[in-house]
Amino acid sequence: MYCAAGHPLFDTAQVTHEQLLETDQVRHSYRFLQGGSAFQSRHSSAQAEQIESVLTFILSGRHIGYLPCHYAEPWRARGMLRALEPALDFVVPFTLARHRAQVPGEVQAAFAEDLQAAFG
Repeated sequence: MYCAAGHPLFDTAQVTHEQLLETDQVRHSYRFLQGGSAFQSRHSSAQAEQIESVLTFILSGRHIGYLPCHYAEPWRARGMLRALEPALDFVVPFTLARHRAQVPGEVQAAFAEDLQAAFG
């Protein structure tokens, strides 16, 4: 969960759960979460499907929202984003699917190995 410079929580030393509940959160318009596994504030005036759109809403300074850590890192390193409560983090598993009746070829096997190495 992140907020941007210019957001009221950005410079708040200790952000409370109640403050987060009352903050406008950009939400993902698709449902990728299992039954309430991620924090949802009481307010949301923005929805987005793509990470780039979520980032844009957050960088506006008006919303908080979820971003993958690796995606947010360049903006966090420049002081433009702040990670909020780490206890709100969650993991979204990646799954590689292929046709079960086909034996993976060399290229598919190499691709699967690279994905496994990158995402473990």
